[in-house]
Amino acid sequence: MALIRVRLNKATLYFTPQELTGLLAKDPALWTKAIKRGKAVLRQRQAEQRAPKHIGEILPDVLEEIKRRAERAGKCCYERGGGHQSAFSRGCPGEEEGPGRPGGGKG
Repeated sequence: MALIRVRLNKATLYFTPQELTGLLAKDPALWTKAIKRGKAVLRQRQAEQRAPKHIGEILPDVLEEIKRRAERAGKCCYERGGGHQSAFSRGCPGEEEGPGRPGGGKG
């Protein structure tokens, strides 16, 4: 038989699901309040599971991403594996240089 434990200040009560449902049915406002509270508790638990517990857990990943982006930013767009299409509005600084690149050159 499943029992529901309710802990109070100086006592612990045990109800069967039918007993607790009967008590809550006598006060619909309490039933609604308990349902809303239960949803809030579940949302809080889910948010805690998704969020990192400490910055130290995500810091290595963040630092690695920053390092990767910094290394990429210092390379010509050809070195990054693309054509002369900069991520910025201006063109690649090496656009006019290098063999096989628009504008020729010897670089």
